[in-house]
Amino acid sequence: MGSSLSSVSNSSTEDIVIVGAGASGIAVLLRLIEHAKDGKKIPPLIVVEKASPPGPGLAYSAACTGTILNMHTDTMGLYYNDPKHFTRWRSDLA
Repeated sequence: MGSSLSSVSNSSTEDIVIVGAGASGIAVLLRLIEHAKDGKKIPPLIVVEKASPPGPGLAYSAACTGTILNMHTDTMGLYYNDPKHFTRWRSDLA
């Protein structure tokens, strides 16, 4: 086990694997995109998701009829400079 871990950590290139493209996975992906926009180099990305379309996850999909949010959607955005981003995204799903 130790030798395989050291061979991975000594690799000159490392991919980023995001498992799940629900809200958390998409948040990580968006943050990495922001890094790239700022001119920072990011390694190759792999997003693994079993459902289609990616993004909503069960809590925000049509399959879930009983989700109750405990906060206003205007406070749930992923971007600090665009607090109503989530509200607009959610209304686009409807």
